[in-house]
Amino acid sequence: KNAEDLKFKIESLFPFIEKSLRDTVQRDPDHLDRWLISVMRRRVETVTASVETMKIRKALSVALLDVWNDIRWYLRREDSPRRQTLELVTETWVRLLSPFIPFAAEELNQRIGGKGLITMADWPSTIEFPEDAAAETAELLVNSVLEDARNLLKIIKETKKSLTLYVASDDAREYFLELRRAQKEHGDRGAVIKKYAKTGIKPERVIKLQYELGEDLVETLARLKQFDEFEIQIGRASCRERV
Repeated sequence: KNAEDLKFKIESLFPFIEKSLRDTVQRDPDHLDRWLISVMRRRVETVTASVETMKIRKALSVALLDVWNDIRWYLRREDSPRRQTLELVTETWVRLLSPFIPFAAEELNQRIGGKGLITMADWPSTIEFPEDAAAETAELLVNSVLEDARNLLKIIKETKKSLTLYVASDDAREYFLELRRAQKEHGDRGAVIKKYAKTGIKPERVIKLQYELGEDLVETLARLKQFDEFEIQIGRASCRERV
């Protein structure tokens, strides 16, 4: 059964890649292009490290499934997929797959216009994939909102055509960041809570939000500092006001 499933996935690669590249346009990169490029950097790093330490199962899973899901997310979110971005990502994807499915990789390389043998090509480098923490964090939050919306629809069991999102004010964002900073540096959050008492924002609400977001995401938001969720476009949804 596992062999049959993998065979189906490999065969599905061909139409997926060809259709993805066909439905593209030439344009300047936007937020989603920067996201895909940044995510691809991490995929290259993970596959490379896994191969070098002989963690072959993990390397194959990331190279085949994770990259596939990344491109699907990009195509789902992007109204006009950028050809230059998908050409770079696809060519790198095929090289990552070549140790595991060499014959399919050679045929894919020919179909996308690659020259020479893919098995003789250099291993992918992260140099072509600059990191963009802001773009990655934005998409993590988008995914979180979408997941919350799906769960909400399961509860209310009604058909809805729109979703109104309320995002943090400048004061709320600064409160969130300062509380995190105080907790990490000296563990005393009292001064920060007192400073923002006049805003009417309950400290337990901020603390609960940090817990729900998780350590990694909160740390990323803290590093970004000026990250503004109001600017994120979430599919067809619109942010109407700050609260």
